[in-house]
Amino acid sequence: MVFAAQAIQVLGINHDIIAGHRGKYNSAKTAAKIVKQKKDGIKEWAMELLRDFPQIHSHSAKRGDVCLIHYEGADAMGVCVGSEVAALGSKGLEFIPRSSIKKAWGIGHK
Repeated sequence: MVFAAQAIQVLGINHDIIAGHRGKYNSAKTAAKIVKQKKDGIKEWAMELLRDFPQIHSHSAKRGDVCLIHYEGADAMGVCVGSEVAALGSKGLEFIPRSSIKKAWGIGHK
């Protein structure tokens, strides 16, 4: 989620979606604990944190939009970079096909 939050700020959007969570997690392990507390996992957490941004159809996602993707056997967050979605994976920054997008939020579409 940190990757998506930082991408939003890099785009010049003055809205820190994880402000209430900063300092509460600093690793994948501690983030996983937060996700496990949610009934629908990262999907539910993303819906809560991105509630101020319009949810858009996955096919409408454009550069900079935040996406919930299915990757490496689990849901994860990424950022649309055009024909792919950039996400942090087990090997660092990875580029995943757009077909993996499950949900998308229009950043800057307000």
